[in-house]
Amino acid sequence: MVLIRPRGVVALTALELMVGLGAPPQGESPTEWFDDQASSWGLTVFQYVDGSRGRRDLVEIMGGGVALADFDDDGRLDVWLANGGPIGPGSPPDDPPSALFLQTRPGRFLPADPPIPGPSYAMGAAVGDFDGDGRRDLLVTGWRGLALLRNLGGGRFEETSDRLEFSQVKNVPKLDELWTTSAAWGDLDGDGDLDLYICAYVHYDPTRAPYCAAPDGRRDYCGPLDFAAQRDLLFRNDGGRLVEVGETLEIDQPPRRGLGVVVADVNDDGQLDLFIANDAEPARLWLNRGHWVFEEVGELAGVAFDAHGQPPAGMGVVWADLIAEPHHQPTRFDLAVANFFGRGTLVYRNLGAATFQEVSESSGLSGATRDVLGFGLVALDVDRDGRLDLVQANGHVLDRDRLGEPFRQPLRWMRSVGPSRFVAQTQAWANPPRLGRGLAVGDVNNDGLPDLVTTRLDGPPALLIARAHNRPGLTIRLRPRPGQADPPIGARVVVHLASDDGSARDHVGVVVGGGSYLSASDDALFVPLPHGQRVASLKVVWPSGETQEFDPMIPSADQERERSFQRIQIDQHQSRYRSPEVRPGLKRGNP
Repeated sequence: MVLIRPRGVVALTALELMVGLGAPPQGESPTEWFDDQASSWGLTVFQYVDGSRGRRDLVEIMGGGVALADFDDDGRLDVWLANGGPIGPGSPPDDPPSALFLQTRPGRFLPADPPIPGPSYAMGAAVGDFDGDGRRDLLVTGWRGLALLRNLGGGRFEETSDRLEFSQVKNVPKLDELWTTSAAWGDLDGDGDLDLYICAYVHYDPTRAPYCAAPDGRRDYCGPLDFAAQRDLLFRNDGGRLVEVGETLEIDQPPRRGLGVVVADVNDDGQLDLFIANDAEPARLWLNRGHWVFEEVGELAGVAFDAHGQPPAGMGVVWADLIAEPHHQPTRFDLAVANFFGRGTLVYRNLGAATFQEVSESSGLSGATRDVLGFGLVALDVDRDGRLDLVQANGHVLDRDRLGEPFRQPLRWMRSVGPSRFVAQTQAWANPPRLGRGLAVGDVNNDGLPDLVTTRLDGPPALLIARAHNRPGLTIRLRPRPGQADPPIGARVVVHLASDDGSARDHVGVVVGGGSYLSASDDALFVPLPHGQRVASLKVVWPSGETQEFDPMIPSADQERERSFQRIQIDQHQSRYRSPEVRPGLKRGNP
């Protein structure tokens, strides 16, 4: 095991390190990196209900998301899954709730009892402690509804949507007419609490939806431009009250059809910015100028369109260090945006100073994804070779198998094989083809390696548990001191890796708000440790600017042979180490 010894005197937040050791033999090339264990873990009892009435309603083809977080504070990740419901006259009467599955013991999920509340037709979720009580709360988006759920502990939630205030809004939206999609938390004004951005899509009334047809005349789903756009929502957190200020600030004016959002410091000025992926419309990049002043620079920054001047059909979004060129600064993170069938996923290389270059063709990413329609999108190092890959959930929104466009599509692993180069990889875990939508990443089984949970419209979710293959990783979890925003969106970790041959490099990770599609990944950071590399030093830079550095303790030969994982937690307010506790397994879904 590797232990981390602090240096310096700057007080820190909770930092949980899970370090896996050991290295693969030279030339090892494992054939499979994940196993779908949803059935044995108890997740296949969930079935998404789209409420279809056979009329190709747009809403039935767009859901639903997934969220990973430790909702009951037992040291194990839990899973929340969005569910649909009735659409209108002619729909099945069933209106099942969204589901929270608590990991009551290692390797086993049970549904929370009673089920948590939420909108009838849920879409996605964002996870964060909006009221500062130390528990992860849940914002659930949806069609005809929006719910703010306060975590009471033990997997129990209460509906607190009355804390969503529209007192500064002239045109107050009716919650039962909203269609909200992806959402993200982040402390946009630096006051120590989480503010909230919510993407809104279109006005959809199933009783007035037009008839849309495929080229052969058969009825098919309409597109987003057939419906009026809704304005995104921006809430300022005033001591646990979320006040809508987007209208006053003219955020998302004129409205565009938002599906994906990332909250991150795009231009490295210490302020959290907003990137919004819109469907069939130019993306927006709002730079935070401080004091609730935002400037929209999407077109100027080079992220509003693709290289051909066309607006993307933006769905899932990633903010990560994707362009691993020899002289590329690892602190410059890049953008990736899932796109429509036939066009390919986009990647924008960060040139610095909030300027980007679309390099999807030259990187091979668009060619690797042109035959799928992407939704959920996450970055992780699947094969632990030191380069970030992309994994994408796919599935069409048009039922045209008969016309040569596959409706159901497999997951796609876009493997980074060198500087600025991606290739599509086919493995068993990416199948079968499905109507994939949500996708989230987190260490579900506490082995130090990132796992995946993905949703589908036509079946139960998949739980893809990573195979170790003796390839280690370092997992870092940051917890702020009381009174600071949790999770600490914008916090950065710099891991200095030294190699046996004397070379060195830095791996930089950052806590991001939002990302993917309708989904919330766990906020832990994962650092691969390729063969021959070790942690030489580690630095954490918090959103406030506080910095803490650590020196490693070199593991013994016996500990290397064990290839074990060690979890270490550091509490800022205590300035000491302790082992994080994992509560014993429970017999029922709730404590």
